[in-house]
Amino acid sequence: MILGLGVDLVDIARIETLMERYKLRFLTKVFTTDEIGYCTKRHDASACLAGRFAAKEAAFKALSADRYSGIAFKEIQVIVRGGRPELAFEGKAKEKAQDLKITRMRLSISHDKGCAVAVVILEGAG
Repeated sequence: MILGLGVDLVDIARIETLMERYKLRFLTKVFTTDEIGYCTKRHDASACLAGRFAAKEAAFKALSADRYSGIAFKEIQVIVRGGRPELAFEGKAKEKAQDLKITRMRLSISHDKGCAVAVVILEGAG
């Protein structure tokens, strides 16, 4: 049973602007060390980071939470397993997922024509 669904679209140029303006302050506030390391090694670092930003926003929506719910951006992490992106929750995000009895999290990220999009589906018994 689907317990949560979230979609988010991010302008990659917006992420580039934030990176130029705020440098590491922006990156370390929003992304984990592993996410920063993974994306900055890629030729399309800003697209990679924009995709992860979209995934975090989509996860907030799927959890029926917002940025002001006490869940920090870094408590929602995009990890790569077997070449596919997956979500990992920590702290209050993990607590919210446990409260909702989430048993499976699905994530899809895509980039094209200056935009990154992410879709998050949270499943459970309900």
